[in-house]
Amino acid sequence: MNDLMMREATLKDYDAYYKIKCDPKNVEWSGFSTPPDYERLKGRFETFFQDDKQGLLLFEFDEEVIGYVNFFSTLDGNSVETSHGALTGNKVSGLGYKMLKMAVEFIDNSENCRDAKSIIGWVAENNFASLQNILKNGYQPTGESEVRMLNGNNVTFVQYEKARGKK
Repeated sequence: MNDLMMREATLKDYDAYYKIKCDPKNVEWSGFSTPPDYERLKGRFETFFQDDKQGLLLFEFDEEVIGYVNFFSTLDGNSVETSHGALTGNKVSGLGYKMLKMAVEFIDNSENCRDAKSIIGWVAENNFASLQNILKNGYQPTGESEVRMLNGNNVTFVQYEKARGKK
């Protein structure tokens, strides 16, 4: 089957998730210089299934997990924050855009996120691919930014927001 499929992750999906998190581009954009520790990330992965205010969506193509979007409600409950990652060299054109679009639709229909008024994401100002994913999905800059250290360099991340239920 050559369609991109989205599904909620299960505990059995850890190794596929770990593979994506170890992809060199994912390591770089996560702000690390080395792949994550297997056991430490597994502990974080398991928390996705312990709290109904967060979740992990996996994306498959040709029966291989090639991407993810994770989401969680902010502390005040007014927003749902997302992040996403994909394997480098995947075979799906516009994968990041498609994953985010499908995830936004999932979140908009989620009872667990019903009180949130918006969906937010943080994008490094020099991560042009992720910026395009966000903008094509109708997100707008909020005016908030923060500087994070990526591979020993200060990188500005900008917050983007999309009102719930708006295409």
